Amino acid sequence: NFTTVEVPAGTDGDGSSQGNEPRSLPAGTDFRIRLHKKEADVLRLYVPGLLRQAFDTLSTRYGYRPKTPLYLEMFPDHEDFAVRTLGLPGLGALGVCFGPGMVMDSPSARPKGGFHWGSTLWHEFAHVITLGMTDHKVPRWLSEGISVMEEHKARPGWGDSVALEALKGIQEKKLLPIAELNAGFQRPSFPGQVQLSYFQAGEACDFIEKEFGFQAILDLLKGFKEDKPLETVLSSVLRLTPQEFDTRFNQFLLARHAAGLKALDFELLKQEDTLESPEKLQALLVTKPDSFLVNLRLGKYYVDEKQPEKAVPYLQKAKSLYPGYDKPDNPYLQLAEVYKAQNNIPAAIAELEALTAVNASNFDALKQLGQWLKETGKTGPALQVLENAVYVYPFDTDVHKLLAEVGSSQGKLEMALREYRAILALEPVDRAAAHFDVANVLFELGMRAEAKQQVLAALEIAPAFEPAQELLLKLSQ
Repeated sequence: NFTTVEVPAGTDGDGSSQGNEPRSLPAGTDFRIRLHKKEADVLRLYVPGLLRQAFDTLSTRYGYRPKTPLYLEMFPDHEDFAVRTLGLPGLGALGVCFGPGMVMDSPSARPKGGFHWGSTLWHEFAHVITLGMTDHKVPRWLSEGISVMEEHKARPGWGDSVALEALKGIQEKKLLPIAELNAGFQRPSFPGQVQLSYFQAGEACDFIEKEFGFQAILDLLKGFKEDKPLETVLSSVLRLTPQEFDTRFNQFLLARHAAGLKALDFELLKQEDTLESPEKLQALLVTKPDSFLVNLRLGKYYVDEKQPEKAVPYLQKAKSLYPGYDKPDNPYLQLAEVYKAQNNIPAAIAELEALTAVNASNFDALKQLGQWLKETGKTGPALQVLENAVYVYPFDTDVHKLLAEVGSSQGKLEMALREYRAILALEPVDRAAAHFDVANVLFELGMRAEAKQQVLAALEIAPAFEPAQELLLKLSQ
């Protein structure tokens, strides 16, 4: 049930082989991508291009070009991915890297909008680099930390935002010393410790880069490749003992997240009766005007009560106190809804732009934002937002249609062609129109023979389709 897409060196790929039988690799194949047949026609339009971007960006940044071909398998069923990876179902991860091979969930393995496959692919590719350049000797914390850091660098909003649980972990001193951080991944001692360790590792790499420069990251990798222990590597590269590293890193974390830590009262989270009572919240506001939860809940209460003019100040305050909060009741979405109801689309756009810069995994927000940006003539930002939506969920015909139209309006005909091909691959109700749209762009690109094939396919379905008849006439001249 799988098909293999082979991507020649230096390209975004087009060749493919059908079935499960491996083929002899052509000379200079960079990637070999195994996709399920039911989604291959869509994914092959996006996965090779993103792999190429990750390959070029990360191999340049780290001064290491992995030996090719590299392998990627994407599974539409999470349990198939788990069995392929571990031999057992029940794996919690989204992706796994084995050096030159990556295995991950495909976008249809998770609920729509619940999984950013593009960010996950980028994360796994960073492992290809760090495992390869250290002969697999890099400590788990550093490899994961670099992957988390690189997700955040790839695009605005990629990677996980700073979760409540992460700030709670800092506040409750649950972070591990650097010398023990590997155990947080391999032998967690409390629920949520693995996710907390991902956060800590990513922050540790940010700390190293900001305080000591990116070269320090490269030097750490070099030290571990040479089989040196942590104490020796930290001492030679950062001039710190592990204990000194922990002290400096803790100071960095407390400073970086000072506003969020100050605004969050985790005891209050347990007091659901207080959080549900506007009277109790108003009373609390007197003593805790800078409480994120109090402002958020009061804002939500007034939104629910259809009193937007009262809701807005509380939601704006909540947003300023903890900008990283991206759960479904986040202030950005609530404010966007208020402004939309008031027909203040520019203000609603600003809220969704801010939200998607914090969390680019919210598919519905990306789709709505892309639509509004297109309608208000902001085609440049619309293009970026809609492309991001595809990296979350590539099976939505409306998004491809919007992106095709935006691409065409900007003269990006190759992009428009890709998007119309995606619509065709999704088997829309009006297949004649889908073939015609592909034909039209092919005609504009001067690819007349292919355009003729597509227009004939449209006319085979709908012989009386006038625009297709007119295009065929042009192509016959």
